Amino acid sequence: EKWCIEQFENAGLKTQASAARKLLFLVAQSQEKTKNEIAKLLAYKNFDSQNKNKEVREADVDKIVTQELTLNNFDLTDAIAERNHRKAISILDRRLSESDDPNAILGLIVFQFRALLRVKSLIKKATPLDKIAILAKLHPFVAKKAYDQVKRFELEELKKIYQRLHALDLEFKNGQTDLPSAFYGFLLEMDIK
Repeated sequence: EKWCIEQFENAGLKTQASAARKLLFLVAQSQEKTKNEIAKLLAYKNFDSQNKNKEVREADVDKIVTQELTLNNFDLTDAIAERNHRKAISILDRRLSESDDPNAILGLIVFQFRALLRVKSLIKKATPLDKIAILAKLHPFVAKKAYDQVKRFELEELKKIYQRLHALDLEFKNGQTDLPSAFYGFLLEMDIK
């Protein structure tokens, strides 16, 4: 998110943090796609000489950014939350066979479980649903989806999953693991039915 905001600032535009989050949610699958969408937003904001507002807003993201996700970002985490081994493996197979970058898939899974962990922590503090998105710094749609998903997890379980994902990320970055194989191992470790 910080990188995204810096890209706009380097071009002389401000951006709302919520606009940056929404952009990243829509294109988190690919850094190249993110760069392209930022370029489109910059061109849009700079092209309109009538537009005195040099701030990228959520409305701009809605108008300009093209969501090209082949699969819903929540499908895999839904399958994991449902403890549905067959569905989780099927979704992972599809994503990998469609040449999705394994690192991007890991990023999506980490993003989702980080959101689940934030939301579950806030629920434990009896935070009302309408405040969760703000306090968790999540888009309201993401917060609502996470709110529905966390009912299937205990807080300690989410912490362990998040720690395992962090370890998986480090193993990959240190060249100690092959991500596609590690994903299947991760799913098997999770006590999925």
